[in-house]
Amino acid sequence: MVMEMELSYGTIRVMIAEDEDRVRDHIRDLLLSFRNVEVIGSYPWGADLLEAFPDANPTAVFLDIMIGDMDGLKLAASLQKLNPNILLVFITGYTEYAATAYQLDAVDYLIKPVTRESIGRSLSRIEKRLRLLHSMSEDIICVQNRHELYFIHRDEIIYIEKQLRKSIIHTADRLYETSESLGSLESKLPYYFFRCHKSFVVNINKIEKIAPVADRTYAVLFHECKDQVYMGRKSFEILCGLIASRKKA
Repeated sequence: MVMEMELSYGTIRVMIAEDEDRVRDHIRDLLLSFRNVEVIGSYPWGADLLEAFPDANPTAVFLDIMIGDMDGLKLAASLQKLNPNILLVFITGYTEYAATAYQLDAVDYLIKPVTRESIGRSLSRIEKRLRLLHSMSEDIICVQNRHELYFIHRDEIIYIEKQLRKSIIHTADRLYETSESLGSLESKLPYYFFRCHKSFVVNINKIEKIAPVADRTYAVLFHECKDQVYMGRKSFEILCGLIASRKKA
């Protein structure tokens, strides 16, 4: 019997990629039988999951290694590029891929037929990973670039920008490059970080001034660096509202 879990760190948000309808529905039903598990997407095609992944912001992905339209291992590698902290559970009818799966730092490797007990063990391992991640100081953000991990104090971040498929984290002393998406980084940051533009997240506490530079366009300047980023009129109004509400509080 699998013990029910009561997670300390909120709901486990899961996406599923499995091309067999019956198996996919079975996995979804098993996951939903556990408290604090939410299935936010269930896909027969890897390409569909990959497209939905950045906005869905899942905790974990359960995926078949032999999914119909693509290699599940390649799909997993693509997901890790978007979010290096994503937790992966592989599902397959074959054992020969286990070594490769664990090279991708998979949380678990389930052999079909999948049971509630095996799903429960995977969820327990996911919870352990979450505990490890949350055991780090809340003042630190962990980001990955290729095979390197950076541990950056949140308050040292001035702003983050998107450049093509990479994100650049700017501090007063140096730049940190990561393949993690801007949205994924934003989700790790506290309330005083603001998405002022589709390509920029700024630390409100580091802003020196905001000045109009063109019709409905504003430049954001910082105390600790000479860079400037831009925002539109709507973002400017939202930011002014946030600052006003903080003063009232």
